[in-house]
Amino acid sequence: MALRIIKFDPSEGIDQKLVEIEPGVWQGSRGPAFDINALQQYGITQVLSITVVTIPPTKGICLWQLCVDDGQPWTEEQIAFVRTFCQFCLYDRRIFLIHCDHGSSRSTGAMVIWKMVSSRMDKYQAYAYMRENNPYANCRQEILDSLPERI
Repeated sequence: MALRIIKFDPSEGIDQKLVEIEPGVWQGSRGPAFDINALQQYGITQVLSITVVTIPPTKGICLWQLCVDDGQPWTEEQIAFVRTFCQFCLYDRRIFLIHCDHGSSRSTGAMVIWKMVSSRMDKYQAYAYMRENNPYANCRQEILDSLPERI
């Protein structure tokens, strides 16, 4: 199971949470990405926002934004963008958060890419890993199908 699951007050009918998948690797929903105190408390310095909602800049946080509608297949360019984010964070050993609105589908797609990059797993192994380590991980089939089998 995940190392930690931190729950926040629900907003907009969305359960707000952060899930630590591995030390320094966080997946979550939109609310915590807006919460500078939470980001600082957990040492998060990099945020990849995968939503159609623009997240305002936050002092001390490097924000990467990828606008993707949920349930849409990802393009090669979008996959490359997520891979670049993951490679940057791994190379510099950054503590990071990948989030979407609910913290379950788009963010899981990106976390699958992260696991493929960090552990050389294929997408099925990476998705199984995410499902084992995050009870909220539930990538839509359209997203999962659009990811390459290996990176």
